[in-house]
Amino acid sequence: GNLLAGVSAVDVGLLVVACDQGIQAQTLEHAAILQSLGVSKLIVAMSRIDLVDESTQLELAEELELFLAEFGFEDIPRVPLSSVTGEGLDTLRALLSEMARTTERTATGHFRMPIDRVFTVEGRGCVAAGSPWSGVLRVGDQLQIARTGQLVRVREIEVHGSDEAQSRIGVRTALNLAGASATELARGDELVSKDTHSPASRILVELKMFVDAGEIKCPTTIQFHTATSATAARIFGPRTIPAGSSEVVIVDLEQPVVATPGQACLFRRPYPIGSFAGGRILGSV
Repeated sequence: GNLLAGVSAVDVGLLVVACDQGIQAQTLEHAAILQSLGVSKLIVAMSRIDLVDESTQLELAEELELFLAEFGFEDIPRVPLSSVTGEGLDTLRALLSEMARTTERTATGHFRMPIDRVFTVEGRGCVAAGSPWSGVLRVGDQLQIARTGQLVRVREIEVHGSDEAQSRIGVRTALNLAGASATELARGDELVSKDTHSPASRILVELKMFVDAGEIKCPTTIQFHTATSATAARIFGPRTIPAGSSEVVIVDLEQPVVATPGQACLFRRPYPIGSFAGGRILGSV
């Protein structure tokens, strides 16, 4: 849940694979999640090289190339490194910095920020944190809590610990709000421009099953993730959806979410826990 709440605003993925352990089940799931949520830029850190010989490193590098190609990741930089000796750490820092410099989003449309953390600061009140998806916000602007329709005013905008006059797209942001307490907001809520984004309880989704997932039968109860929200839901569609296939399905949500066309989402089984499909929202029904 923590991974899925954070990855919705990520531009670059860093996949860490320990050389002495190789590709694990979690590696498979995380690669599939990054692909499904549209994270196209990826770096692979081959860690703990101090625990293996050179031939083991080369063998893992070949396995990773084939493995990532199955998820559509081609020409991905791989950085062998060790936290013990420090080898490779400068190379990794340089790669991350370069990708950050060449990855920028344009602030268009109405303001929207999915919330992943809410807390109270003594003397300042409610603070909601997240990464803005669209639009521009300025100190003094009015926003709406999408779930409840409640209006709030922005007292302060803080970006990576510095006070700012306005927000930036895709950058970690904390908003000091007037008109709401920390008990009235939670992870999964969204702050939006007034009267622009209405939550939906039933949506149409183009679902794509992971290649290594078992088939599912409809209707079925699952866990639905999008933006920073997570809710129980039921899928309605073909009687059976096999692994690796794509289908358009109707999703009934236990809790309404903000859902715009093209927005990425993820499906997980409640038991045994595991992601089995990604998708793109087509619209509300």
